[in-house]
Amino acid sequence: MPIRRSSLIVSRFVFQVGMNAVQVLVILLVALALGVRPASGAAGVLAILAATALLTLALTAAAMALACAVPSHGTFFAITGFASLPLLFMSNAFVPLTAMPGWMEVVARVNPLTYAIEAMRLLVLRGWGGGVPVSLGALGVASALLLAVGAWQFTRQTSHRIT
Repeated sequence: MPIRRSSLIVSRFVFQVGMNAVQVLVILLVALALGVRPASGAAGVLAILAATALLTLALTAAAMALACAVPSHGTFFAITGFASLPLLFMSNAFVPLTAMPGWMEVVARVNPLTYAIEAMRLLVLRGWGGGVPVSLGALGVASALLLAVGAWQFTRQTSHRIT
């Protein structure tokens, strides 16, 4: 193709971020209609969108790495389908970290979803205090690491095809 390989990753990321941003805004509008007011105000809504973008980056990069590493579409969808629910359940979406068994807390602390949920929850319920910067920082680090793995795997799988 007469385009850079990185444009494939970037275009997928931009599409996912746009789609997820619309979903987040719809959820926030429904919450607003139900009387929920984010404690962090309008700037907090932007921070929620930033957390969503970082989580999208992490998951898109991980999916790209997986797609390049497995032999077929069927295998890719089987693995992502199999991993989706454990990824959700091994986060703080339903159970606080302090209430988890020790081994599950360790797994949850390396799960990027935990930090996205924590940042969003704090921004809506408590405002800017607490662990918002820590959660956003951890999410940024996880996103950068997964992006590096995704880019490496994509380059490794496609570099031999370029003449």
